[in-house]
Amino acid sequence: MYSDNINLIYLKFLQPIVAELNRLNKIFQLDKPDPAKLLTELLTFYRSLLERIGLPKTFQSWQDIMEFNLSDENLLPLDAVDFGVQFRLALFEANGISDLAEQDMKRRCRDYMLELSKEIRKRLPDNIKQLEALKFLSPSHTLSSSKPRIDDLPFFHLFKGDVGKAEQQWRVIHTLEWNNAEDGKTEDFWVEVSAYTDTAEQPQIWREKHQTEVLRREKAMQCTSDDI
Repeated sequence: MYSDNINLIYLKFLQPIVAELNRLNKIFQLDKPDPAKLLTELLTFYRSLLERIGLPKTFQSWQDIMEFNLSDENLLPLDAVDFGVQFRLALFEANGISDLAEQDMKRRCRDYMLELSKEIRKRLPDNIKQLEALKFLSPSHTLSSSKPRIDDLPFFHLFKGDVGKAEQQWRVIHTLEWNNAEDGKTEDFWVEVSAYTDTAEQPQIWREKHQTEVLRREKAMQCTSDDI
């Protein structure tokens, strides 16, 4: 079987896709996965499939990716599909494969990527705009000196505390030392933030902001767990 050139080409085509699926599966099996990280990984893989089989399109947001129509009129011509370098090399090195057999292989591989894309799309939550906002809660975003203004955060309208104090503390949060500053520890990070007190042992307004974000996170997480 493995000496068959056609089967070898199929294996070469599938190998990197299956490897990526296995990597994603391991991420989803983590004890405390970051929901925003999970969605980013899954959407990135989904987008990569769309860009291999679909007509060129500029994706500006997660919503753009979700709204891509996988109908036939939006698919690339068969010979323009990106089958991967391993497929192309194996096809180049193979001997005795007819044009008809080559077209049949390409069609089967394209259809595989199309069906895989559809299956992934079924598993992506519809409330993607709300879930996209979760990435702003990650430590890497929060602690970045180039983070967005506090009133540009998509969940800012939920905040009911002192806006002036919250804005000042949002500006300087990246200047402080935090124990849970890794993206895989988003929940622990905000628990730490909510417990922070200044040098006068006064609780910071972040506590109120944290409570707002926890409510937001819990609502989004509930939707995510129902859909994925």
